[in-house]
Amino acid sequence: MGVVRIGPQFPKRVRCVLFLGKHTLAAAGTDIHVCEFNTLMYSLKGHQHKVTHMVDIGDFLVSVDAGNVVIVWNYKTSLEYSRFELPRYVHLSSLIHPDTYINKVLFSTAEGLMYLWNFSTKKEVFKFDGWGSPILTMVQSPVLDVVAVALKDGRIVLHNIKVNRTLFTFQHEKEEITSLVFRTDGNNHLLSGTKSGTLTIWDLDKQKLVTSIPFAHEGSIVSLYFFYNEPLFVSTGTDNSIKLWIFDNANVCPRILKQQSGHSKPPVKLLFYGGNEEVLSASSDQSVRVFPTSTNETNYELSQGNLQAKANQNKQSVLSLKLSPVVDMAFSLSKEMYWGNVVTCHDSSHVGFAWMKLKRCMVDPAFKSLTNDFWTAVAVSTCGNFAYFGSLRGRIKLFNLQSGKRTDTEKKGGHSKAVSGLHVDLCNKYVVSTGLDGLIKIWGRKSLTLRETIDNGAPITKSRLSLDTNLLAVFCDSLVLKVYHLTTLSLVRVFNGHASFATGLAFTPDSRWLICSEGNGNVRVWDLPSSRCIDWFRVSSPIVAMDMSPVGDVLVTSHVGRRGLYLWANANHFGKVFLKPIPAKPREIGVPTEGTVDNEDEPTNDKDESDFALWENMDRKAQLDRALVTNSAVPKTKWQNLLNLELIKERNKPKLPPKKPQNAPFFLPTLPGLTPKFITAPEDEVIPSPAQSKIINFAALRPKTRFITLLEKADKTKNYGEFLQEVLSMSPTAIDFEIRSLNPDNDFFELKLVMQWLKWQLESNFHYDLVQAFLAVFLREQGNLIRSDNTLRAMAKEILELQKKTWKMMQDMLRNNLCLLNFFQNIQT
Repeated sequence: MGVVRIGPQFPKRVRCVLFLGKHTLAAAGTDIHVCEFNTLMYSLKGHQHKVTHMVDIGDFLVSVDAGNVVIVWNYKTSLEYSRFELPRYVHLSSLIHPDTYINKVLFSTAEGLMYLWNFSTKKEVFKFDGWGSPILTMVQSPVLDVVAVALKDGRIVLHNIKVNRTLFTFQHEKEEITSLVFRTDGNNHLLSGTKSGTLTIWDLDKQKLVTSIPFAHEGSIVSLYFFYNEPLFVSTGTDNSIKLWIFDNANVCPRILKQQSGHSKPPVKLLFYGGNEEVLSASSDQSVRVFPTSTNETNYELSQGNLQAKANQNKQSVLSLKLSPVVDMAFSLSKEMYWGNVVTCHDSSHVGFAWMKLKRCMVDPAFKSLTNDFWTAVAVSTCGNFAYFGSLRGRIKLFNLQSGKRTDTEKKGGHSKAVSGLHVDLCNKYVVSTGLDGLIKIWGRKSLTLRETIDNGAPITKSRLSLDTNLLAVFCDSLVLKVYHLTTLSLVRVFNGHASFATGLAFTPDSRWLICSEGNGNVRVWDLPSSRCIDWFRVSSPIVAMDMSPVGDVLVTSHVGRRGLYLWANANHFGKVFLKPIPAKPREIGVPTEGTVDNEDEPTNDKDESDFALWENMDRKAQLDRALVTNSAVPKTKWQNLLNLELIKERNKPKLPPKKPQNAPFFLPTLPGLTPKFITAPEDEVIPSPAQSKIINFAALRPKTRFITLLEKADKTKNYGEFLQEVLSMSPTAIDFEIRSLNPDNDFFELKLVMQWLKWQLESNFHYDLVQAFLAVFLREQGNLIRSDNTLRAMAKEILELQKKTWKMMQDMLRNNLCLLNFFQNIQT
């Protein structure tokens, strides 16, 4: 069972979904989105309140919102067919379309009543008195006129709506029924799901209970669906799982055929496994899972044994047999093919466990504390042979991962309070422990002999070691973040300003940035070389755990009340990031809704302005200093290719002559470039008519490219911004073509325009690399024409003087810097 396709992201929480062939209808907020497979086609807009219920009737869709407004749509044409309103005192619980009842909809309410309406005439047809208990849900049976109604007091009523007569009733044990479905494979059975996760099967012929499966889901069963004429049905639950069940021929009790699930509670520990392709996730739902980050493969749980069979035998829930939630987790890749390489310690447990990721299961041995001391921290040696456990009483134990035997314990000098963190260095030489007693201790790897002790001065609640640089980040109980260099045993950075306890610490791979998340939702990014906070934002749901990928492109986080894993792209890894001043308050960042936040009726004003957009909108007309020279923001290979275009064309010349492309009609001339464009005459250009002039001006008939048109416009307005953006967006081949195609007619008008722009650009000292490359190609291709005209020669001399002035300024600065550098290094040259 895997993901086939993923639909679009909607701005509001999806409350109900209908799958109608190739169309999928999703009600999100006040809108109903119609998707064809996974592509959003259009949205049905008409409700003023959030849509709560939907049902399909052929090409019609009946939708009801929280304000009891009913709208009937033709969802294929997006037209509204009918609209009416239910009484205000009615609280709708479900609706169905009874088979063969034309233009009829049956509504059930929390008041225990049912109403049959004709949506074509907009009138109530009949009112059913009910059974003295709120109706939770109802479903149409395979028999005409008969519906199954689930009541809050645990009763299931089979009722004939045509004659308004109750056929018979099933009774649950005072348990709320959340879903109903009839078997369609020839067996007259009714399946019901309850709020506690119990799945019950009823025999309609004998009117009695067939079997009951407790804890079919660890939470409430949300929906049941039976495949037509197949012994298969699907159940979904609030435990974030989908299960496919099958009825075997020899057994009336179904079994799980396939299932797909995720965490049913928020993750509490996250680690990138190996590279950046997989994430180890430990959750408070007492499970450890592996999630892929870049593929559509499904996640899987590391098995704790055949717990389902034990649960069925003892009539217990699987959750009651699982290990307690993970407190800390560590792994090593060195021996992952031989024995357990992932080690965990658990809440209020004196036993640690090993897991083999390749076999996807928990393996022997277990690591027990002889003194029944609870483990609070764990680390695995770089070689993959040893596991270190820190305890609640401050002791540190060393175990062999292969045999499970305790190899050694610290000789003396252990922590006086609980160990809050354990780390092993990259070279596998020593172990670092942090404790609530405020001490950082460095131990020998094999003998656990105390080597060094650093007094931090305050209890340490969170720690993180950068393996490549030996930088240890510790968060203190005093809300201060400190960074120590373990090679020199010195404190190198102190960061203040935190307002809450730390929930996660993460280094970037180059150890330049340190990310700290707080319990109040704040996230700060500290730049270690400059000792400054370079980013500060607040997420709507506080972060519980996080980890940075070894490549540095992705940060994975988990949040309070959310069961999903969230991947954040590191913009600095993919391109330039222009740092902005840190505001007085953190900027607010919303976390995509995943099931716990419901703000459909509140307007959203999220704004997302990228750093690139900010850079493009910056005022670049004013130089910070006239002595500065600014290059363009495009890759330098673009101007290098422009200078060496002839050589590149020669090297890329095909062995066989290229086939002549099909030309456009002669009356639709196109411009050269990566994207073909038709030549259109500018609106302000007036071509003399034959009545005005009898002399044919061939220059006027020559089509002008966008390059020349924008250049003429810029020369008139003395604003070269639009023209400059056009040049920056052009390819080297297009720029070379424009330079070669400059028209020498009309007294070298176009050449003078280009030279005038080059003078302006050199005077501004902007896009210096662009000017140099463009000027070199321009003089190479048009040098003969420049020498033949006195005006062009004079303009060329002015450009030469500007070039010398700019280069002399740069040369003086370079020589000055080289002189100072040689002096400081005391190097004689």
